[in-house]
Amino acid sequence: MLGYWGRIKVYAAMAALAFALLVLESPIGSSGIWLTAIVLCGIALWWELSDYPDAE
Repeated sequence: MLGYWGRIKVYAAMAALAFALLVLESPIGSSGIWLTAIVLCGIALWWELSDYPDAE
């Protein structure tokens, strides 16, 4: 199972890949799919960062 930073890196990589495929106008899927993927990665990152343990 991935730790906190591992999940952050996976979300960032997925968003970067979706952005690259959107910008390059990839024939795989449509632009709506890649925009949805970016939005979902953003929501997942927001959720992860909101649960970040506060430093004491």
